[in-house]
Amino acid sequence: MLFDQKGAEKELKKYKKKGAGKATRKLIKEMLNFELERKSLLDIGGGVGAIQWAFLKYKGNRTIDIDASQGYLKVATEYATEQGYENNKTKRSS
Repeated sequence: MLFDQKGAEKELKKYKKKGAGKATRKLIKEMLNFELERKSLLDIGGGVGAIQWAFLKYKGNRTIDIDASQGYLKVATEYATEQGYENNKTKRSS
């Protein structure tokens, strides 16, 4: 299945190796035009969390990840813990 945990793990592996995809990099670039310090980010359909990790890297305070895929939420949450972001990330599923 396209949005299962196996697909999420594959996408995270690609992200770790090559960074965010082209469209996501454009979104991140636009996001950096705003003051992020002490702000929160709601990421609907956040995938593995590339936008969230950039947001936190550039001084954002907290992210909320809403995703219909339990696999993607699990992978993003595990990566958040691995990177020390677990206190800045809230996950939600539909």
